[in-house]
Amino acid sequence: MSDFLQVIKNLEALVKKTFGATMFNWACSMNHAYQVNPSNPQVHWHMIPRYIRPVEFRGKTFRDEQFGYRSVSEVDMVSDDILRAIVDALQNSIYFIKAIK
Repeated sequence: MSDFLQVIKNLEALVKKTFGATMFNWACSMNHAYQVNPSNPQVHWHMIPRYIRPVEFRGKTFRDEQFGYRSVSEVDMVSDDILRAIVDALQNSIYFIKAIK
């Protein structure tokens, strides 16, 4: 379990550094494994960064209108270009963190 906790700490630090997340919600799901027979359960995790203030990124404003509540019911779909830029920003932060260690 200590390896998993270290992964969580690293992921949270990465998203805080890159996008200024305030806190995180975590959820564990079974991937609808029991909707078919025979079942094939596969546990997976969701990390939901939460933001007390709006975040500006590549000309788009992201708002967490339900900050302070357990779940997020609104999903703001982004273009492939914005998604790629988010991935690039996270990767650049990883490289920066590795370089200063």
